[in-house]
Amino acid sequence: MKIFITIVITILMTSSSFAYDESLLINVKQVSRLLNKANLSGKTPGGAPCEVELRRIEDGYYTVYSRTATDEIFIALDLEVYGITPVSSWTQTSFELEEPGCFSAQNLKMRVENATKKLVVDSRDEYEGHVREIRCYLPLK
Repeated sequence: MKIFITIVITILMTSSSFAYDESLLINVKQVSRLLNKANLSGKTPGGAPCEVELRRIEDGYYTVYSRTATDEIFIALDLEVYGITPVSSWTQTSFELEEPGCFSAQNLKMRVENATKKLVVDSRDEYEGHVREIRCYLPLK
């Protein structure tokens, strides 16, 4: 699975179907701000360990990397992966990103739950009908 994801990202990075947009750097800043409030290791709703981190990939683009023992998802923050500019919104305690495409889509939702003192990170990736989702509860610092 890791090889498949690496190949897909490599193809997308070398494809002319995406374009870098400087205005998308705000997504990186907002996600970074929320992740700085939490520990990067947490638990899924089923109690399995999970991790979420902001990564800068080889070409200088940023992704949110969510991982469990059985799955991993990369969500692009500052780049058009599927040819449509990502749409994002945020508040002091939440962030949402949606990047739709004809056959694929990426979604990221992050929100601080003050009652449970956790940052909830929902990562969703759909590629040609195959959907992968990871929900991770990260304890706040």
